[in-house]
Amino acid sequence: MTALALIREAAACGARLSLSGDRVRVEAPPGSLPAELRARLSDAKPALWIVLAQDAQPARLRSLAKMAGCPIGYVDRLHPVEVAEYAHYPDADAVRSLQHLAACRACRERQCRPVTCATCARFLPDALNPDAGMGQCADGFGSDGPATFPSAPRHCEGWRAQT
Repeated sequence: MTALALIREAAACGARLSLSGDRVRVEAPPGSLPAELRARLSDAKPALWIVLAQDAQPARLRSLAKMAGCPIGYVDRLHPVEVAEYAHYPDADAVRSLQHLAACRACRERQCRPVTCATCARFLPDALNPDAGMGQCADGFGSDGPATFPSAPRHCEGWRAQT
């Protein structure tokens, strides 16, 4: 079952899912969520987090881009994995990153390129071997098992040297 389907199923039971920092928060009336659904939500928290972060980020990033002097168009063209990554950044770090994005053509080209499985915000890297690009699709594509995808650094050397 996909993360979106789980969110819809929980909503049908009266639950509301949201992000609280790096955690997925589930609010529901007492007794409204069956134990089986609670267990599935708990197991799917990484995938749920990605979906919820992707939905919450654009407005935050647009306001931070204004503060950073970064054109809003750059934010609107950000790759989904970049949008999800910004959810981990405190506002001050996001502003620094957006300032760098405005100044660095290489980062704009890398962060605004077409989506592939490995760079999709719904790609779940394998916890045991993320550097090898192993992982799964949170939406269930390729559900016959993990697949190997290329992994590429998302920021230029200049940005990594600054952080």
